[in-house]
Amino acid sequence: MKKLLLLVAVFAFAFSAQAQTEKGGWFFGADAGVSFSSTKTTPEFNGTEGDDTTTSTFSITPSANYFVIDNLAVGLDLSFTSSNTKFDTEGGEQEVKSNSFGVIPNGTYFFGSSNTRPYIGAGAGLWSMGGEEDATKFSGLAIKGQGGVAIFLNDTAAVNIGVEYVNANLSNKEESDLKNKMSIISFGAGFSIFLK
Repeated sequence: MKKLLLLVAVFAFAFSAQAQTEKGGWFFGADAGVSFSSTKTTPEFNGTEGDDTTTSTFSITPSANYFVIDNLAVGLDLSFTSSNTKFDTEGGEQEVKSNSFGVIPNGTYFFGSSNTRPYIGAGAGLWSMGGEEDATKFSGLAIKGQGGVAIFLNDTAAVNIGVEYVNANLSNKEESDLKNKMSIISFGAGFSIFLK
């Protein structure tokens, strides 16, 4: 978290142009920031422990947006998540890798002109997910909605706190009749840089 705040501070002082949410400006950000988590699970039944499972997950959601009118920006969000799950079994350790990737054109609207500005956004695009084998790969249309508040540290940098919802209907690469419906809701914080 300290590294994230330091990065925001460096960008904030590196750019001195008046920008924020005026027509013709840009904003670049990471809506949900960058996150990494590692989870270890040990099942237990009647006092007997089962095999350990360890899952490591990395995700990042960068975006680039252009203000077509004051307070309304259109842009592109990229979403990437990678997870690696390791199972301890009697035959040794097994590993399953999975990735998901989304490319979602969107619009975001900022309300007001104070240092604390609520925003809403929506978009639709392509989403894919799965492992290394074609039988585990899915892709299709995703719809995204988001809302929150941008807290401007100065004219060029803001911290975002918000919620995001993604709904996708995905088809299997090998068998198109096999579907995977996905819903993701996430709460998080990130940062944005505003340039004119």
